[in-house]
Amino acid sequence: MSMKCKFCSAEWEGESTICPVCGKENEEDLLTTSTEETPQEPVESLPETPSSNVEEGQENAKMSPGRIALFAILAVAVVAVVVALIVSTMHGRGADATEPTVSSEETTAPTEATLGDPNSVTYRNSYTVSDEDLLTAADQVVATLGDDVKLTNQQLQVYYWMTYFDFMNSYGSYASYFGLDASMPLDQQDCPQGGTWQQYFLSNALTSWQQFQSLSLCAQEEDFSLSDEQQNLIDQIPADLEKTAASNGYDSVEDLMFYSMGPGITVENYQQYMYNYQLGYLYFENKYNQFQPTDEEISTYFDENQETFSANGVTKDDGSINVDVRHVLLQPENGTTDDQGQTTYTEAAWEACRLQAEELLEQWRSGDTSEESFAQLASQHSQDPGSVSNGGLYSNVKKGDMVAPFEDWCFDESRKTGDTGLVKTDYGYHIMYFVSSTPVWYTQAKAALLSEKSQSIVSDCVAKFPMTVDYTAIVVGEIPEDPTQSALQDPTTPDTTATDPTE
Repeated sequence: MSMKCKFCSAEWEGESTICPVCGKENEEDLLTTSTEETPQEPVESLPETPSSNVEEGQENAKMSPGRIALFAILAVAVVAVVVALIVSTMHGRGADATEPTVSSEETTAPTEATLGDPNSVTYRNSYTVSDEDLLTAADQVVATLGDDVKLTNQQLQVYYWMTYFDFMNSYGSYASYFGLDASMPLDQQDCPQGGTWQQYFLSNALTSWQQFQSLSLCAQEEDFSLSDEQQNLIDQIPADLEKTAASNGYDSVEDLMFYSMGPGITVENYQQYMYNYQLGYLYFENKYNQFQPTDEEISTYFDENQETFSANGVTKDDGSINVDVRHVLLQPENGTTDDQGQTTYTEAAWEACRLQAEELLEQWRSGDTSEESFAQLASQHSQDPGSVSNGGLYSNVKKGDMVAPFEDWCFDESRKTGDTGLVKTDYGYHIMYFVSSTPVWYTQAKAALLSEKSQSIVSDCVAKFPMTVDYTAIVVGEIPEDPTQSALQDPTTPDTTATDPTE
């Protein structure tokens, strides 16, 4: 059975009501079904260790550094969203807290018999301690960068919980697909990648700190600094948290931090985390922008790696292309939905939709006919949730990605930049704007080359500041009751790129 998500319009096969693209639950009676394929993004995989990565063939022809995955978390969102007003993040503490029910057979204490390699995250089966023990160990150094940059248990909690919250915010609706039960302690669940889920998140947190901090240190060495606006937003974090605490019913900022990350975590810890991220990203962005490969460099890169590309069915002479196209989707009104979720419209409704689309296209043609103005048109009028936020743009579209009428228009041999037109599909009328076409070999070679560059920026900084970890000193707090929400906002976009732990 083909299912269509009511949130992002993605489609998938099977009986599950959870969308594999956006991760949202779709109730049976609200689902629509379709036999056509709709444009959709692949499900992002989950992080093994933070890394810079651009999936081959997915790089945007107008790519900005924001499309590059930077150490397990995608491009930085503006600092202005450091605080999201989300209420329900509570650790399992206090008289009203409900502790997870765990049988004695499931509980494994970190005794000497369960200690492993002291140089590995598998040293302990469990790093969880009580609030009292966490406070006692707060100032203990658990990792060092280079000779003198230290990470304490107190600071580690910020990275650990931010890694966890990011994962759950992105995948919480279908975390069970990966074998993660958010109601159970992380140290008592096996991760398909190996070890426990607690060890998995801890490993990611340590690597994130190494990469955040290394990039920040490289930035300082080369006299990079935040802009006045960025620095002001970092400086504003304490005041923002005060407002967040008050508006969400916390008695104080200290309570907000406690229920978000555990005892002893300060606003300054969180503020330093945000500063390192922003400064590190600024450095990364600057270095990345300096690298603009020429057509010759891209062609040479493909030739040097021709065997790998050929093994994936990509050659220079196969004639296949990817296209970039913008569109405005207008849908008919007053449809009738049957028991199977199929919506139909009257001929009058379709005709009214066509006339509306023609009128909107003519209005646009009578003014500024640039791509930028068309993007504004799409942002204002398109009913396609998958592209309205980026001006109706679909990038690197290949044959088979779109419904037939849409695709036929895009891949017409006469098509050229700036062409416009109307296309009718089962979803409505599409006002089309053709942006460009690029050979598949070129797109994939450029994506791979940019991926290597983005990885090298991070790896070069990391190499300058080797990290040593004292796993015998690490402790972490208890799992939040609602791991999908946090009053502290991770500086990320909703998307993540990483490595699937099931592989």
